Amino acid sequence: MSAIADHLWQSTWFACAAWLLALFVRKDSARVRYWVWMAASLKFLVPFAVLSWIGNHFVIQLDDMPTLLPFVQQAAAPLTGTITIEYLDQTSRYTVIAVWVLGSVILLGRWIAGWVRSRSLVRTSTACEIVAPIAVRCSDRLAEPAVVGILDPVVLLPRYALRTLTPAQIDAVIAHEAWHVRRRDNLAASLHNLVQIVFWFHPLLWWIGAKLIHEREHACDEGAIQDGYDPLVYAETLLRVCRHAVTLRHLCAASVSGGDLRARVRAIVSGPRPSRVALLNRAVLAAALFACISLATASGMRVFTASDLTVAAGARSIQLNRSDERSVTVVHDDYIYARNTSLRELISEAYAVNGRGIRSDDRALDYPRYNIELRTPRSGSGDRRQLVADFLKQQFNLELITR
Repeated sequence: MSAIADHLWQSTWFACAAWLLALFVRKDSARVRYWVWMAASLKFLVPFAVLSWIGNHFVIQLDDMPTLLPFVQQAAAPLTGTITIEYLDQTSRYTVIAVWVLGSVILLGRWIAGWVRSRSLVRTSTACEIVAPIAVRCSDRLAEPAVVGILDPVVLLPRYALRTLTPAQIDAVIAHEAWHVRRRDNLAASLHNLVQIVFWFHPLLWWIGAKLIHEREHACDEGAIQDGYDPLVYAETLLRVCRHAVTLRHLCAASVSGGDLRARVRAIVSGPRPSRVALLNRAVLAAALFACISLATASGMRVFTASDLTVAAGARSIQLNRSDERSVTVVHDDYIYARNTSLRELISEAYAVNGRGIRSDDRALDYPRYNIELRTPRSGSGDRRQLVADFLKQQFNLELITR
């Protein structure tokens, strides 16, 4: 429960950061804003703990001069620290889990019902004699144009559209739907639906879903206008289609009437708003994404500074380690500092050889684990390899023979 709470807190923080970034690029292309919100949605599927685990495999050995990494780890601490939930007893936790699973099952059933309905619409539709870059079919059961399918998408047109829309307006509708296919909006919508099914109780996800639909439709409008369609004709087509349409809440398809209709028409007729800082906006977005990934990854790294290691001259210390901490071995010119290491890892690090090539008839090379501190009698002099060889011979009666 604590790990889940920690993940939800991190995802909430990420969604708030996405909102600020979306405000920052509000004058940029809708496609850019769409992917900002999509990143906020997909963050719920990628815990920062995964990135921290990746960082946990790196050991950074620093010189005496401080670097930026320790400060980065301090900044990341509030975002990666674990939230402890102790006030729920076992019965309450089981109740919360049961309600969570029940809500997910209900939403999953609703999504499956929508998918079945969309496939039924495709099966009962008929081919249209319309020249288009994608398959176009007509249906009497459809209220508005939509794209159905992910792997093999099909544009479905309501049959009334063939009677009430002019050929130019039909072309504009198909251009809008073709952009849904190019952008793979149905696949992206399915990914967000998966996130909503799993974390249905988080209100930000429903808000993000509304933002995704809003920016998705704006992006397709922008694409159609860029293809050369007259903005006034396109806006009139949009109004005419939406006049006959009803919202398809249970259909797994990208439809033409999604989003804020008033805002879409205003954006269409006002024309493109070129931004002189578009390149700067996208650079800021890339930097923000890189910073989030770097913070989470750096939080898991282990940092050792040579000046902070208190390995006394002439030290020959070995202790059993029964903890589950990550193995760390720091090799210097005149000392070796290791935590939770095995003899195999010690030999591999000290002699710069592949540990897989070190063989033994028993498990002594890998278990147990040790904390080891070795240093030559006088700091700054000596051979660490000879230091390790003498130590292994004395402590484990092991002798390394080089050929």
